[in-house]
Amino acid sequence: MKKLNMYVKKLFSSIVQSWKEKPIEFFRMILEIVIVFGLVPYLTYKQTDISIRQLELQERQQNISEQQMAIFQFEHRPRFQIEEYSQKNSSGDCMRDEIYIKNEGYSIDTKEITVYSFFEISNEEGIKTIFPVQFYYATGTVTRNATGVLEAYTSTNNHAFYTQLRDQLSSIAETYYWQLDQFHIVKIEWSDILGEDHVDFFTTQQFQPNQKMSISEANKYIALHNSDFYIDIQKPLDINAIIEKVKTIDYNKSLFL
Repeated sequence: MKKLNMYVKKLFSSIVQSWKEKPIEFFRMILEIVIVFGLVPYLTYKQTDISIRQLELQERQQNISEQQMAIFQFEHRPRFQIEEYSQKNSSGDCMRDEIYIKNEGYSIDTKEITVYSFFEISNEEGIKTIFPVQFYYATGTVTRNATGVLEAYTSTNNHAFYTQLRDQLSSIAETYYWQLDQFHIVKIEWSDILGEDHVDFFTTQQFQPNQKMSISEANKYIALHNSDFYIDIQKPLDINAIIEKVKTIDYNKSLFL
C-alpha cells in the first residue's frame, strides 16, 4: 500500500512538474489522450452507424426492386384456362371429347403444349389405380395465337372408348362396384415478355378448374407414360388386362395413396 501511495505521489509530482515547466506540451498531451480515448471511439461508432444505415437503405432498395419486378411479372403473365367439351350429334349423343388450352392473360410466345391422359379406377375398397392412356387426345390444332385459344385437341373415338370401359366394368360381378374416372395433365412451355422460359402444369383432376400442379407432382404422373403397360384407345379394349392391373398390389398405387 505504501509503495502504491509513493508511486501515485511520484506520478502526480511528474504531472505537476510538467505543467509548470511546459504547460503547452502538457495540454497537447492531455488533448492527445482525449482524442485517443474519446474522439476516436466516437468517430468509429458514427462510421459504424453510417454503414448500418447504408446497408438498411440498400436492403430497402433491393426489396422495392423485387416488388416492382414481381408486379411487372404479374401484370405480364398469361392466365391459362383448360376447358373440356363433349361434341354431340343432332340426337344429343356424345361423339367425342375435346380439350382447349386458352390464354386469357398477357400475350406470350407458346413453345409447346403436351396433354397427358389418365384413367383412374377405384376398387370396392376405394384404392385407386392410375393408368396412363395413349391417344385420348390424338389430333391437335395449333393456332399459335398469343392469346385466346392456343391449341385444341380431340380424337375420333375417345368418348366411346371410355364409355365402353365403364360399361364393361359395371357388367362384371367382380368389378361392379369399381368406379372409373379420367383426367388430364397439360404441360405448357412458354416464354415471357423478357424472353425467359417457363413450364407450367395443369390438371383437370381437381374439383376446381385449371388447377395448377407442382413440377414434382406432375412428373410423378407423367413418368407413368414411360411404363411398360398403358391403355391405347386406338387398339381393342383388353378388359382382362386392366382388371389384373387393378388387382395387382404394386401397380401404380403406392405413389398416389
